[in-house]
Amino acid sequence: MPDSLLTVLRLLLLSLIWLFFLRVLGLLASKPKAMTAVAAPVTSGVAANAPPPPPRGRGATKSSLRVVSGGTMANKEFTVGEEATLGRGQGCQVQIADSMVSQLHARLFRDAKGFHIEDLGSTNGTYLNGRKVGGPAKLKKGDRVRVGPVELEVIG
Repeated sequence: MPDSLLTVLRLLLLSLIWLFFLRVLGLLASKPKAMTAVAAPVTSGVAANAPPPPPRGRGATKSSLRVVSGGTMANKEFTVGEEATLGRGQGCQVQIADSMVSQLHARLFRDAKGFHIEDLGSTNGTYLNGRKVGGPAKLKKGDRVRVGPVELEVIG
């Protein structure tokens, strides 16, 4: 092979290595995009995209929560239907912008037995009337839910 061809191939390879190196540096310097996780309930024998069954029993299919303490969020109300997530992530229906609240902190849901809350493995925990929530816990009017420094009251 002629020397001039080898020199051109070496320069081409060196250029590709530099382009790769610059691309890696660009990716490392760029701000990562926030990811939101949406957990789908796992049910056996039911299609994954099937709508949830209607609630059994009496009562409204929507409940409301009001922020009773939490700085700038005080007195803000959230209406929750059959299911909602609570956290600081973009996809949460009850969004609380505080660093003490996990991206996906807790889940609010309704079933045949009533309206419930469950912690989704948050770092700082979810509290119902001053007690840490270990599993799904039933909510009733007047209950107080605390996530981070924010306290919400079930108002309906």
